[in-house]
Amino acid sequence: MPQEKKILDVRNEIDAIDHQILGLLKKRIECARQIGKLKDATKRAKWDPQREREIYSRILQENDGVFPE
Repeated sequence: MPQEKKILDVRNEIDAIDHQILGLLKKRIECARQIGKLKDATKRAKWDPQREREIYSRILQENDGVFPE
């Protein structure tokens, strides 16, 4: 397989992954907005520093070295 074809194939794979990532980010934003509305209804603060720490901690634990800390 010529190099240009291999490059094109990998780029197409990246494009497909980017599409999936975008879809997941949209879904995450929708969930966050839903939580915001629920918190508004109960007069709770929208920002939860403990939850933010938990998220960062989980992401760092799941990092297999691809992303530097």
